[in-house]
Formats: sequence, structure tokens, C-alpha cells
Amino acid sequence: MVSRIFILCFIVIVGCQNNQASKLPTMKASRDEAVVIGKLIQFEESISKGIDCGNKHCYAKIQIEKVKETGRDFTKNFEQEKPILAYFTYGADGADSTTHKGLQEIFDALKQSDKIIATIKLVGEVNNQKLYQVDMYKNLK
Repeated sequence: MVSRIFILCFIVIVGCQNNQASKLPTMKASRDEAVVIGKLIQFEESISKGIDCGNKHCYAKIQIEKVKETGRDFTKNFEQEKPILAYFTYGADGADSTTHKGLQEIFDALKQSDKIIATIKLVGEVNNQKLYQVDMYKNLK
């Protein structure tokens, strides 16, 4: 009986420690996306005319630090050492249902050097540079 209680306590303690170690927000990759952890290196000026996210900052360079998960149709098309060019669907200046009608998520405003977890997918090429789209992100303050 004592050994069973000890084993049960051990399992509970180990499980709690594993949950505490991973304080990352839960994000899942769709089939053509990847969930990545990266650092916002710098904002870019509007790269393509006619594509507007509704905020000042739509484009940024992101240094990918870790690929957490990939969807089955996502192909890792970037070199982890080089920053990627990303288009933020809702901008990087903060967004919610008051800035984008029907938006159910709340996105914090980002600044240079912020660390984020985000979903990315390859959407094309601009000026011979691959362009990734960020639909969801969370600031990892």
C-alpha cells in the first residue's frame, strides 16, 4: 500500500514538473504550417503594393530559433541560420476584435527583439526572397 502511494506521488510530481517546464502557449500547426519559436529581428517597409494588414507593421524579419511542430504538407524551406521574411496577417502592432472585425484572438503589439511563438506557412516569393505568412503568434515575454 505504501509503495503504491509513493509511486502515485512520484507520478504526480513528475507530471507537474513537466507542465511547469513548458510554459509555452499551445499552438498547433495545420497541414501546411509550422509552429516556430523565433526572435523578431527588424520590421520591414511595405514590400508589396496592395497587400495591407491594417497596421503599420505588416512585414518583419524573424530569426527562427526552433521548429516545434510541422504539418504534414509543410516543407522546411528555410535555413535556420538566416532570418526569414514574414507577413503578419493581422499586423504586428496588436490586434483584437476592435481592430479586425470578427477576430477572436488577441495579439500583443510586438517590438524589435521580442521572442515569439508563431505559425508560419510559405505563401510565395518577393524580390527573390521566400515570404512566410504568420497567422497566429504569442509574445514570449
